Amino acid sequence: LLGAVESRPAVVSDFDRIEARLHQHLRGTSGPVSMGVAFIGAAREVMRGRVKEGLDSLSVLMHANGLTQPEQALGVLRWRVISEAVGALTPHASTADSARALAANPKVPYGTALGAAWVQGTSALLRNDQATLAAVEAQLAKDTSVSASRALRSLRALSRGFGGDRKGAADSLYALDGPDRQGNSYDLATFVLDRIFAARWLQEAGKPILADSLLRFANSYYFNTVSVPPFWAVLSLAQLERSRIAETLGNKADAVRFAQRFVAMYDRPPDAHKPLVAEARDRIARLSRSADAKRP
Repeated sequence: LLGAVESRPAVVSDFDRIEARLHQHLRGTSGPVSMGVAFIGAAREVMRGRVKEGLDSLSVLMHANGLTQPEQALGVLRWRVISEAVGALTPHASTADSARALAANPKVPYGTALGAAWVQGTSALLRNDQATLAAVEAQLAKDTSVSASRALRSLRALSRGFGGDRKGAADSLYALDGPDRQGNSYDLATFVLDRIFAARWLQEAGKPILADSLLRFANSYYFNTVSVPPFWAVLSLAQLERSRIAETLGNKADAVRFAQRFVAMYDRPPDAHKPLVAEARDRIARLSRSADAKRP
């Protein structure tokens, strides 16, 4: 199911519609249909800010029904590490440990193992575990594939940004993930996280137009009954970033519109993100007052 992000009611109606359709076919079965229901329920919670609750319930349901295929397990880990990176969850060593175990499993497909290695490295970066980060980077450097090179460049650029060189990191990530780079081989989790931080850091560097070009993926969404699309972890937060950028560009109408989307979609934020909702509400009130004052 594809959809356009216009408001939370529109997105929620799509959730309700696809859930109802899946439940009609469920009737006590397991496998892709019940997995789809689990994914959609978790995506709804993540979109609203209830990340921990959504991921915990998804993990319980997956294990209870024996739905632990490697790609599905990686999907949950991607959601978790992206949520940790953006501050919706506290970074935890268990994320890296689970990713390490998944990558080390000889039965796991190459692409899944590579994605797990990136999750492990990102988790290490967030927790300042330099030894693990260095080990993952060394492992990726030995791999000559395009995908491994891309994962390594992502980790190095994020490390640069978290280390303080945000402008340099933003330029590196834009070169890696800019709008004209979509034909390259990439993992969707790295794509999503790279773009969120690249946009944030490009905005800080005084390049708001480039920043906004990286966030247009958040204009739409899709449901998938066999995997966990990673963009759900940032779909709401991307609206806030675009609101900030629009205000910088002097586009008050878009600044208000994106802020309203964020407030409507992210209605159950974790404590760490409640100031973000307050920021969005303040922007709506402030810019709306400004618009009202200019009316004759």
